[in-house]
Amino acid sequence: MQRFAPFVVGFALLAAPAPAQFTPGDLYVACEPNLIQRVDPSTWSVSTFADSADGLLYTGAVGFTPDGTSLLYCDWLADQVFSFDSAGNGTVIHDKSDGLVNPFGENGIAFAANGDLYVSDFGGKKIVLFPAGGGAASTFADTSDGIGRPDGLAFTANGDLLVANREKYNVLRIDPSGNATVFDTLSDDPFTIVVRDNGDVFAATFNNHEIYLYPGGDASQRTLFLTLSGNQGNPVLQFGPDQTKLYFSSHLTGNLVEIDADTAAWTEVIAKGGLAGATSIAFAGARHTASWKNYGTGLAGTQGVPFFTSQADPVLGTTITLDVGNSYGQPTSGLIALGFQQASLHTGLGSDLLLIPALLVPISFSYGADSFLWSIPNDPALLGFEIDLQAVEVDPGAVKGVSFTQGLELVLGF
Repeated sequence: MQRFAPFVVGFALLAAPAPAQFTPGDLYVACEPNLIQRVDPSTWSVSTFADSADGLLYTGAVGFTPDGTSLLYCDWLADQVFSFDSAGNGTVIHDKSDGLVNPFGENGIAFAANGDLYVSDFGGKKIVLFPAGGGAASTFADTSDGIGRPDGLAFTANGDLLVANREKYNVLRIDPSGNATVFDTLSDDPFTIVVRDNGDVFAATFNNHEIYLYPGGDASQRTLFLTLSGNQGNPVLQFGPDQTKLYFSSHLTGNLVEIDADTAAWTEVIAKGGLAGATSIAFAGARHTASWKNYGTGLAGTQGVPFFTSQADPVLGTTITLDVGNSYGQPTSGLIALGFQQASLHTGLGSDLLLIPALLVPISFSYGADSFLWSIPNDPALLGFEIDLQAVEVDPGAVKGVSFTQGLELVLGF
């Protein structure tokens, strides 16, 4: 294995993207009757983000848009959904005319992978769908599908919506077409539900504040994960940005508990009353899942089209291995182009450059494929940051004496 030090240095010298409107990792907690609190996790200090002066009548769910630029808030009494910017300026984006009747939910706002918004409509006993591209709202599920009082909402990786189905003592699973089945029946009433990126499902119940774990989303494997006795009122769960910690609060106790999502070890980080009336928790920042893929068309050399791939997803705080194939099969040299925007730039060398280059790094091969390591910073500001790569190699067997790999797209995330 060869490691191209200049290339690694090139990565290290890249400037991080501009910070998002909201500070990634900050918590926003809806607190009854009419308050949204901001929590700084570095100090666990609490400050007011929005209150009655901003039009809040009675708090319901909060949740960030997928790009992290807006905080959505459901007002139970006003029958409205507000969109807040980072300065606390709120705009009503949905209301009674969309069929809302007391929108609520301990985490009653959820976005599908395509950007559609789903809202728990507690008073109307239904889940309302707002299309990502605009257009009329519609009822996604209601009492005819087994809905009691929809509370917590969470999507699984395959697009099914899990519903903490309050007053029915069960969790519903609803597929993207709206077909509902009972995921699990419980002896206590579930109020809140979250899904981990690895498929694990956690649900918390009202009377005993029990948190149940469904490993890999398998209802038959339900286990009692943790009981937080001594808490009172509606329980609420939310995952932290890196999915290793769960955060729990309850309406009457108004504390904040940090829970290790693997071991169930927990710590109370904000004492009782620090978040009085807590009903919903949202973490600031865009939600990005790390990924990589090839794109475009390369150009063959002596031994075909050289490859450029990653051995793992580019997860923040990890080290990944990137592989570059040698199309010539003999010692040769070339360049790696790095950029942040895909393109199709004509080169006159038989193939296109598939990105706008911000950095060109020389590489050399001995005989076979080569690899290098990249240690990715554990910096939430890099969430969703896209890096595009392509290699151009000297190869006498290619049309113009050089071969091209496909493009390699890396999206940084968790």
